[in-house]
Amino acid sequence: YGGSSYLLVRGLELAYTQAAAFSFEGGRGQIVDDNVLSHNSNSNDNAYSVFISYGGGARVCRNRVFDSEYWGGTPNSKGITFMTMRPDDPYIVEDNEIYDIVGQGIATKGGVSHLVVRRNYVHEVGLAIEGTDGRCDWTLPNCTQSDPEYFPGGAWDVYENLLVHNRTGFSVYVTATNPSDDNRVYNNVFADNGSAVTLPPALFRTVLANNIFVGNERAVYLDHGGSGTTASVADFLPNFTSDHNLFFANGGDYFLRPDWTGPEGSGIAYDLVTIQTDHGREPNSLAADPEFRGAGDYTLGDLSPAIGAGDPSFYGATTVDIGAYPNPR
Repeated sequence: YGGSSYLLVRGLELAYTQAAAFSFEGGRGQIVDDNVLSHNSNSNDNAYSVFISYGGGARVCRNRVFDSEYWGGTPNSKGITFMTMRPDDPYIVEDNEIYDIVGQGIATKGGVSHLVVRRNYVHEVGLAIEGTDGRCDWTLPNCTQSDPEYFPGGAWDVYENLLVHNRTGFSVYVTATNPSDDNRVYNNVFADNGSAVTLPPALFRTVLANNIFVGNERAVYLDHGGSGTTASVADFLPNFTSDHNLFFANGGDYFLRPDWTGPEGSGIAYDLVTIQTDHGREPNSLAADPEFRGAGDYTLGDLSPAIGAGDPSFYGATTVDIGAYPNPR
């Protein structure tokens, strides 16, 4: 659909397309609700379940999305993807289940800001949620941030998601010329991922708060690999803030890849106490068992230390719980 506004797509089941189940270019206000989108593949280009570009005001809600595969490899195998969206027209991805995708579950191809990603269950995916940088329109590929054809990145709100058994839970891609600033990642559960949150060394502002990190190989992964220089934990700290989180049974609560040597995931592990005492970070965060109610149930038990331990300012409340079920009060 090219330029179709206020289009409702609901209750369909689409499988085995050769590119994308849905592709919307232009227009605004599209609603994609309650669909099952699966086995979408492509032999020589991107494979998507949902692709929305040059628009705004879209909502993608309560869909089951799985098995999108670009035959050439993982980077272009995508579930729900946006590109060059109007920053003044909000769009939402909520209450979807996304799984079994070797690439990205919820992603962009640049130029996407003010996206709300909430209450999704993303599991068995290469990269569950990927924030990204700004992008120039096709007609002016070398534009600057002051040009009208520049679409900014950043200012994402990512909250109340369950991110389980992924290679990476959340990652943000930035460069010095195309930043992705002011992202807020709060009240999520990151469980049993390779890396829960991956942060690069470029300048940006991201907030991590009220999240539960449990059973991840690397909870907060400071990835300096590929840059050709060496960095310390302190080099990353001015770029983000993080507090009121809970860490339990991770391979590293913080994990630093100081330089380009070694494979992805190599580096130095730090526990929460070290980050608190040596670096003055995470002052209100907890190293404790979250005491979930049961296997696969990420609600908090009655005696969980996460109850009432979150930062309530995200909800304008007096008290809030850490994790994907904040219960503001």
